[in-house]
Amino acid sequence: MDAKTNETMREATDPYVVVDPTPESLTADVVNPDELPAVSVCIPTYNSEETIERCLQSITKQEYSDVEIVVIDGGSNDQTTAIAQRFADEVVIDTGPLGSARQTGLERSSGELVALFDSDIYLPASGWLRRAVKYFNYDEQVSTVWPVLVPPPSSSPISKAYARHFNLILEDRIRNEVGLLGLGNALFRRDVFEEVGGIDRSVHWGEDIDWARKFRDSGYQVVYLDDPIYHDTMKTLSEFARAQREGAKSFATGEGFMDFPMTRLLYEQFGLGAKGFVRGMARGDTGWAALPALLSVRALVYGFYFGRNQLQRPVNQFSGG
Repeated sequence: MDAKTNETMREATDPYVVVDPTPESLTADVVNPDELPAVSVCIPTYNSEETIERCLQSITKQEYSDVEIVVIDGGSNDQTTAIAQRFADEVVIDTGPLGSARQTGLERSSGELVALFDSDIYLPASGWLRRAVKYFNYDEQVSTVWPVLVPPPSSSPISKAYARHFNLILEDRIRNEVGLLGLGNALFRRDVFEEVGGIDRSVHWGEDIDWARKFRDSGYQVVYLDDPIYHDTMKTLSEFARAQREGAKSFATGEGFMDFPMTRLLYEQFGLGAKGFVRGMARGDTGWAALPALLSVRALVYGFYFGRNQLQRPVNQFSGG
């Protein structure tokens, strides 16, 4: 994001979302820069052997004196837990929904601040965590420091296109004050989770949407931080299709909710996606090149599950009787 975009988004979204505030604006007294608070990094895993080692190594290399790592495994049958035990303070098993794993992580950890990361997150530099926690000092109502996610430099074309589209959508939501923000792969204050009753253990897809709603409705703020971390995800079309299947099933049954209508979702995927693709390719940014393939897969998967859900509805719901 350039400086002009940052300023426009900052003016448009305060107080719910604050975009990349300046160091001079960090005047609250939430984090003591001379005695930084303990941070618990809680990571759900399931057959994550391809990424979990690099993820945990990036955390252990942080120049931060008090970091606790809790891995919550969903019953992996590969080397995930063996790898995790080399780095984590604790590895626990929770085979329930993702919300249950997240809540188990909260309950088994103790840090004043909590990083809820996926197992394919890498911190790019040893000073990242020390820099990021200070942004809680923007205001006493900041619950969440939410960094921009970017693919690692050596990522596949699928990963690059996915990340560019995802970040374009988030920036559009922030600019237009649409939807819920401050989702997963971010830093949070533990006391805010405790205030809202923790994470709903019954929710799998969209557990972060649920807590984001609770935080927003309680009057808390999100700092959207332009100090990125790496998200090594959606490396192939098949991986992308599997993720879309989970999302589509939740939306089709009404479990997924983002506080805006379906027309907005369609605009983000196809209208905004098309704009991003055309502008990106015109600039010579080949990272957008795979987006048409991603949108085609998404349209097929969501169309299938929405169509199946309509066919399974009782006849009187179609007739109005």
